[in-house]
Amino acid sequence: MRVRRKYEDKEVVYFCTFTCYNWLPLFELTDFYNEVYKWFDIYFAAESPVGDSE
Repeated sequence: MRVRRKYEDKEVVYFCTFTCYNWLPLFELTDFYNEVYKWFDIYFAAESPVGDSE
């Protein structure tokens, strides 16, 4: 179901998730493992990573 809403919050993070039956073989089929590690590299290289509370 699609819902259209106007959000006026600023400096927030939204997550989009999906579910795929039998998903682990999908990572192997698409050779996606390296992409996951790249995202972790980007995350840890950021000056202020998500979830870092000061």
